[in-house]
Amino acid sequence: MRYKTWLLVRFGDIDHAGVVYYPRFFNYVHMAFEDFFREGLGRPFHEVIDQRKIGFPIVHAESDFMKVLKYGDRIRVEVYLVRAGRSSLTFGFDVIREEGEALCARARIINVTIDRTTFRAIPCPEDLKALFLRYYEPD
Repeated sequence: MRYKTWLLVRFGDIDHAGVVYYPRFFNYVHMAFEDFFREGLGRPFHEVIDQRKIGFPIVHAESDFMKVLKYGDRIRVEVYLVRAGRSSLTFGFDVIREEGEALCARARIINVTIDRTTFRAIPCPEDLKALFLRYYEPD
């Protein structure tokens, strides 16, 4: 199962060539990650960070770009869990242009679960890991 959210390519996302400037894809991915917490897990991202004092900083990010996106394109970002370690979580993100169902980019992001008071890695809490595993789709 994948979590899906929809976004619109905005004027500010476009570079001089008239296509989405590549770092903006990581912004789309992060917006989808926040939506995933709120809608997919039922736990708003800011509440997990602020109330539970848990963070999920990125320790590795990679992406492949297949097709361009342009101003006004409607996109779907699909989020899924690729791997769950003791404290690390690897998420997959597919960015799909709705018109033609074109896969435009694929990212793999590794987050590490940390205690925000010490900024040290901790095991991912079991309740959150169980929610993440609902979206497990190994490579």
